[in-house]
Amino acid sequence: MRPQTLTFCGLGTYTAKQTIDFTDKRFIAIVGDTGAGKSTILEAICCALYNRCTYAATASPLVADGGDGTLAVELTFTVGSRRWQVSRSVSRHTATSVHRLTCLDTGALTTGARQVTAEIRRIVGLDCDTFLRAVVLPQGRFQELLRMSDRDRGKVLDSVLGLEQLGQVREHARTLQARLKDRLNEYQLHRRRFLDDPAAALAAAAEQHSVQQQGLEHLQNARAAIADARAEQRRTAGAVSTLTQLKESLAAAVPAGAADQLHALASQAQTLNGQRADINQLTHQLQIEQDLLQGQLTQAEQYGGNVAGTATTISTLKYLAEQLPQQRKRHRQLTENAEALAVEQLRLQDVQQSLADLEPAVAAANKTHADAETAFKRAQGRQHKAVERLRIWRGAAADLEKARAELATTEEALGTAIAKAREAAGIAEKTEHNRSESEQTHRALLKANAAAHAAADLEPGAACLICTRPLPADFTAPIAPDLTAADDAHKKARVRAEKTGRAAAVAAARVETLERDNLPAAQQSVTTAESLLSEALISLQEVVGDADLSGTDEQILKLVTDDAAKAQQDVERAGKIRDDTRDTATAARTEFVTLSETVG
Repeated sequence: MRPQTLTFCGLGTYTAKQTIDFTDKRFIAIVGDTGAGKSTILEAICCALYNRCTYAATASPLVADGGDGTLAVELTFTVGSRRWQVSRSVSRHTATSVHRLTCLDTGALTTGARQVTAEIRRIVGLDCDTFLRAVVLPQGRFQELLRMSDRDRGKVLDSVLGLEQLGQVREHARTLQARLKDRLNEYQLHRRRFLDDPAAALAAAAEQHSVQQQGLEHLQNARAAIADARAEQRRTAGAVSTLTQLKESLAAAVPAGAADQLHALASQAQTLNGQRADINQLTHQLQIEQDLLQGQLTQAEQYGGNVAGTATTISTLKYLAEQLPQQRKRHRQLTENAEALAVEQLRLQDVQQSLADLEPAVAAANKTHADAETAFKRAQGRQHKAVERLRIWRGAAADLEKARAELATTEEALGTAIAKAREAAGIAEKTEHNRSESEQTHRALLKANAAAHAAADLEPGAACLICTRPLPADFTAPIAPDLTAADDAHKKARVRAEKTGRAAAVAAARVETLERDNLPAAQQSVTTAESLLSEALISLQEVVGDADLSGTDEQILKLVTDDAAKAQQDVERAGKIRDDTRDTATAARTEFVTLSETVG
């Protein structure tokens, strides 16, 4: 607010109309002797703005004793880019008064004492008390300021400007702080249970949910793979069982001691081979003899007509009669040997059929053994993978426990720091209260001392430094109080307040550090450890399935260990069946070749 023109009459010592032009004036000094009416100009401005004087709640004390008993004031001023004009008029003899506020730029008009004053407060932004403290320095306080030291002058300015109210407000604020501190701390502790950034936490949770979903898919795939592996293992076990049954059926089909029997057959075949050679030789001899006898018979028939021929024929018939039993015996032997050889040939055909049956059995045994080895390698790899992933999961669980322990330690340290901060704040508040009381006492003594010094040179009848009215006849200047003890007590109270205040600040800084740095870091460590543990858990469950993870390592790995052991047993059993089948087939093939060569 900048005044432009001021016009007044019937105010204070000015009964005639007075006009003061402030236009284009940056600095203005009102100079004159005591009682010349310098403060009356400030009273006129205050009356125009707030309808009162600087020392009373109304404008009536400003009405001049002379004249017609009517006070009239008009002030033109600017606020920002707008120009305003306020006019007020009060009379000592009538209750009629005039109050008008006009915006010279827009023509807006406001009337009425209260309405004009309220609009002035809105436009200027100050009420009357604030205007007086911030703009107008009451008469008499200036001389007092000149006589005081810098420190005391600051106290007086505090009083003039109403800054002591700040102390009252501060004290009230401290009272409210003390009253609400425990509740605030409780709310702060309760707040820590919630997320610092819900949106970020929601995004992180969504990302974690996506990771968990992927982990779930991996786990489902792993379970399917485990089911396939178990099905493969069951198929391998079924093949081993089938091969075992085939071996048993082959063992039943091939007589016990087949190899020994084959050796015996080979020996018999050699014997039969010799007998067949003998039979062939005897047959050849018999054929020769038969041919000889046939020739002799033919001769006998030719020479039967004479005596010599008849004698020869008789001699030949006798010889044939003698040879006939022996030839018949040899013929029977040859027939028996031929029949025995035919039986052995049938047995050889049976052995050949058994050998033909062994060939697919050998192939099946080889395939079963290869499948069992593949299943064993897969189970063994799964076992090794489970052991490694279990180790990683155990390590991640230990890291999480460590992170949680560190978080608990940090939270405990934070709780202790908060308790110490509360205690330090309570002590600081108490010492600050003591300092405030000491300051108020000291300020009162300073005021009393200043008043005593200001009134020391005044005599009865002299003008009062505050209201400018004559002092009474019995006026006696007050005695200035001694400030030494008050200064010392005030100094000690201030030192104690500063010391406890610093201690409270250090404790609060410790709490702030724990809340800002240590606690978030510990919480982040727990979050990271939980994420790693979750990943390790998913990876472990991919190989151990639904195993109870609360047990020992041996219990957790029991399923994969048993699968690997069973797969190894299947390999060993399939290997033994394969070897036995191979040995049986090899022996049968060797003896069959030998027997075939012999019989053939």
